[in-house]
Amino acid sequence: MIATGDGSMTFTTLGKCCEVISGATPRRDHPEYWDGDIPWVTPKELGGLEGTVLRQTEESITEAGFKNCSTRMLPAGSVLFSSRAPIGLVAIAGISLCTNQGFKSFIPGPDVDSGYLYWWLKHHAAAIAQRGNGTTFAEISKEGIERVPIVLPPLAEQRRVAAVLDRVDRVRGMASVTPDHVEAYLRALFLELFGEPVENPRGWHRVPMGAALTAIEAGWSANGEERDRREGEFAVLKISAVTSGRFNSSQVKVVAPPPVQRALVTVRRGDLLFSRANTRELVAATCLVEEDQPFLFLPDKLWRLIPKSGMVNSEYLRYLLSNKRFRDHIRSRATGSSGSMLNVSQAKVAALPFPVPPLALQERFARAVWRAYGLESAYRRRWEEVETLRRQVATTAFSGRP
Repeated sequence: MIATGDGSMTFTTLGKCCEVISGATPRRDHPEYWDGDIPWVTPKELGGLEGTVLRQTEESITEAGFKNCSTRMLPAGSVLFSSRAPIGLVAIAGISLCTNQGFKSFIPGPDVDSGYLYWWLKHHAAAIAQRGNGTTFAEISKEGIERVPIVLPPLAEQRRVAAVLDRVDRVRGMASVTPDHVEAYLRALFLELFGEPVENPRGWHRVPMGAALTAIEAGWSANGEERDRREGEFAVLKISAVTSGRFNSSQVKVVAPPPVQRALVTVRRGDLLFSRANTRELVAATCLVEEDQPFLFLPDKLWRLIPKSGMVNSEYLRYLLSNKRFRDHIRSRATGSSGSMLNVSQAKVAALPFPVPPLALQERFARAVWRAYGLESAYRRRWEEVETLRRQVATTAFSGRP
């Protein structure tokens, strides 16, 4: 290691301050090597890891499997780093374990704090990934990892930096409410308020969908460019703007110059969009538009369903149409072969019977929908603010400057 002279910073490499360990995999065709007592981990487990510490693994190997390959036992406190695509997944081992060959792991030396090394690797993961090479998939060699330079402040300062970043990360986690969370909550609330729509256990009056709609509006599939849309430019929505169940305004093709002498179906807050054509899995996808989008218009494969005022609202229809069993009824009416794009006609959608609960109950659900969307949006902004703070703290801490 090379110290600065005043003891404030040490400039070194990962290979000089840590022992770098490569993993390995026992032969899969030997069942006696697997399901033992030795925890064994692959990078895919780190992809879904919540938090910094890995305390259990999905697979384990036997003593015979351990001896069969060149993997090494890593003590608790070792830092795991995926060195094969995807490069840059990081975790601290909360238990003694071993890894497959997708890792270059670090046993920190006496002058290195595990938490500091974890955050340093997280912050520099993209730059380290640039060192990867290989024609089939990118990988960083053990020698390449060992040569990566690192700046180490005194141990007490490393621990302080790690503690600060841990606290920021916990706040970031608390500020995380995802669309999946919101959708799961609203689907459950829908069933609680209205019951399962195919069985209709509450005995709500049924009507054909067409009787509850004022109109089904289709768009125009204009030719467009796959590029970022500039302010004021028109763009046609792609089907993928709807398929996730939440409106995605980035899924567009830019149409420039703007269309003239053409009536465009532009979208606005509260619109219920329906995908009439897609694969079997994605046909009949729906979403609600959450903000006015005066420059985005529908293609012919997306419809706007306009509910009849005083009878049904868009929020109820959105979660009715996304109910799995009810959506299966729509899919069964689609035409096209199973391996191609399926299509649902307006006539078949209009003829589909569905239960109509009291409007007051629908309005109660609608208020819950928009409250949930608003909460998610607020949490997303807070998450972005905290993530910016985390990056700023890490940049300052790892800059090598006092």
